[in-house]
Amino acid sequence: MNKMQSSLNVASEESDEKRWSAGVGSSKLLDANDTSILSFETKHGSNVHCLQYDFYGKRLATSSSDRRIRIWDSIKGEGQSWKLASELPRVHTSSIVKVIWGSVDFGSVLASASRDGSVCIYEECSAIGTGRKFWRQRHKIIDAGSKGCVLDISFGPARSGELRLAICTRGSNAVRIYKASNITQWSLNGKYVFDGTDTCSSVSWCPSVFDPPMMMVAAAGGMVHICREISSREEVLWEKVCELPLQAQKTVLSVAWAPNPGVHTHRCATACSDHKIRIYGLKTSSSWTLNGKDLKKGPASWSEAAEVRLEGELTSHGAPVWSVSWDTTGTNLASMDEKGKICLWSLDTSKDKISWKLLEAHQEKQRKNQSANANL
Repeated sequence: MNKMQSSLNVASEESDEKRWSAGVGSSKLLDANDTSILSFETKHGSNVHCLQYDFYGKRLATSSSDRRIRIWDSIKGEGQSWKLASELPRVHTSSIVKVIWGSVDFGSVLASASRDGSVCIYEECSAIGTGRKFWRQRHKIIDAGSKGCVLDISFGPARSGELRLAICTRGSNAVRIYKASNITQWSLNGKYVFDGTDTCSSVSWCPSVFDPPMMMVAAAGGMVHICREISSREEVLWEKVCELPLQAQKTVLSVAWAPNPGVHTHRCATACSDHKIRIYGLKTSSSWTLNGKDLKKGPASWSEAAEVRLEGELTSHGAPVWSVSWDTTGTNLASMDEKGKICLWSLDTSKDKISWKLLEAHQEKQRKNQSANANL
């Protein structure tokens, strides 16, 4: 087994505020303030497909083809290091392609997506008497549209005491949304049907709780839709608000909706097989308020609901870009391509118009049999 398959390369950290992960398929985590690279053994028995920081940046979750999920705690001393804190129950029957943290409003919650077509929900618990922490599987979702592989999952922001999870599966043109008021009981809450395609490949929730629930959904042929929830007493419906310009008929491998603290506009990023990252600005209509009547009524047509503009095309990658991920400010972006190159981008505030600058680029040396899976 080659070294790339069993180790994570991690940037040392001095700040918890500007931190991001390069996402699925990446074996690197980078910090905005200190981009020196560290490495530690994960002891996974095969490819590490995904790693995710928790909300506070103090813990890491890793998933692998060995069907294991491991939780790591950060140790600070002369140099940052990581120690294995726990290993989750081994419940999947195939590779775990993604693992994500739920909102901290619900405690320590994880979801995992696997090639076996299932999504598992876990919760960290405390043993009675000793207080020892351990992880327990709370639920297993077998998506109705699954044909053997879950491609992507995304937790929605905390609203009204309910957890919500969006699921993309191979062979389905619908993103299905599941909800749980109790972490052990999940039910189908709605779905967004993406007309004109046979598979939705990637999904990302709008993290803002001051806007109606929204998602961006990518599908084959370079299509990306922005959709929003329309609720009624009878059912929960999702409708298309707008669609982003076609990504040059290339496959969109990853999408990411940026946090927008303190601003009224939104920003979205797409990673594509044509080696480019595209960043879009999204301005929602003034009719999108937190007024219940407006939320139910909605705009007369999607063209009146939002204004989309291309803010930039980032072109430093020389291979298909597998994943993109924003930091907590929504002004810094990390990207990774299939050759192991990671780029860090930042909004350039020194210019009058919106532009993006490359902060850092790291190229992993290619090794024999090197592999990582971003979208299985």
